[in-house]
Amino acid sequence: MIQLRHRTAPFTFALLAALLAGFTAGFSLLNFGLYSGAVPDRYLAGTAAQDAVTVVVSLALLATLAALPLGWAAGWPVLLGLLSFLFYGYAVYAFEATYTLLFPAYTSIIGLALAAMVLTLMRADPGRLTFPHAAPPRVLTALLLLGLSAGFVWLWSQLLIPALETGTRGDFANSVITLDFAIFLPLNVVVAGLLLLRRPFGDLLGPALMIKLAALGGSVLLGTLLAPLFNRAIPWAEAGIYAAMCLLPAALVWPWLSRLAIPPAEA
Repeated sequence: MIQLRHRTAPFTFALLAALLAGFTAGFSLLNFGLYSGAVPDRYLAGTAAQDAVTVVVSLALLATLAALPLGWAAGWPVLLGLLSFLFYGYAVYAFEATYTLLFPAYTSIIGLALAAMVLTLMRADPGRLTFPHAAPPRVLTALLLLGLSAGFVWLWSQLLIPALETGTRGDFANSVITLDFAIFLPLNVVVAGLLLLRRPFGDLLGPALMIKLAALGGSVLLGTLLAPLFNRAIPWAEAGIYAAMCLLPAALVWPWLSRLAIPPAEA
């Protein structure tokens, strides 16, 4: 999908992002006390879960970078999905002023992941993606993206409106709301439209967003289940919502990846 001579820069940025994120998350898990004072107690379980999932995502990203030169067509949306997870996660860390000794690594990962994604999209020709055996679940993916976007607009509005009316700082992660409203919710809607119109970039970005959403949903679900380790009760209602956030996108990943192909001479 990207000619060999144009892969060096995006692959280099992606490799550096994977290595730095894996090291940063692994070091943080082994030295969890570094979050003391930098992360409110109520977010510690979620932070541990995010770091654990980041280690897995970093390893998956390294495996993807190794498989792409071998002609793995499905690796392109996987690459973008994993990079977007790293970008989102460390943007939250940075924007929430998580001032640990690893803060410079957080900002570096944001830049590396963003550069890798931008260069990949600039040099990609998604028109080369084909589905020779069966059509991908375009409509289901579009409906899920639109449904999740509508749900989060409603949810975040319930938090924002009282804060706007009173002019006070709300007790919520403002970085998540900012990233969603500024980037990811509009992106979900745009990609849903591309999928419904059967445009090539929709076929590239649709499964990428499913991977990113599944990983994020898995992270927040794991965070709720780890709550007892941090002397907090498991919020089972929230856990059910997070399970749906993880499993619904995850259920669409395999139908996309298993049906995607690129002619051998163009992979």
